[in-house]
Amino acid sequence: MSSLTTRNGILRRLCTACVLRLHPSSFCPVCFVFYAGSPPQPAKRVACSNCCSITHSHCAGDTLLTSYRCPPCKNSSFSFFPLRDNKMDKELALPLLCASKIASSSMGNAVTVAWAEADRKVREAAVARKRAREALEHLVVLTRKENGNVEELELDNGDGDGDIDIDLVRHIEDSLVKVDD
Repeated sequence: MSSLTTRNGILRRLCTACVLRLHPSSFCPVCFVFYAGSPPQPAKRVACSNCCSITHSHCAGDTLLTSYRCPPCKNSSFSFFPLRDNKMDKELALPLLCASKIASSSMGNAVTVAWAEADRKVREAAVARKRAREALEHLVVLTRKENGNVEELELDNGDGDGDIDIDLVRHIEDSLVKVDD
């Protein structure tokens, strides 16, 4: 089983054969070379006429003159893992390795997206905190002007981390309630 993320960021667990079937343009279906985001040059590849798989031209053989169909499209009973005597050999290991590389690439892309999203949220939170602090400072100034008290403004609670003093916020709220009464 492999974990993959879809375009909308949903994590899916798929069997190895399904990973390969759902990503036909990510590898050569004959030699199972993973393209890692860059398929062969157009002159060195053949596209399947039935699906979006891309095969190396040297792997496609003599079918270049006719419309090419990749092995999964050509044979309805095709299997990426035709077990013989229940033994794993190099021929069966290649599709397994290819599917692992596809899953790894997918998860790497998901990590990149998640980091970017987390970074964006951290920046938004910092801006929101700054705006809230500025709004509280402005409110304190207005409250003190209204009460005739224009002494120096200090919102920090004294521990040096920039947190707003909760007692000062309560005092402002109490002042606003008194003004409303």
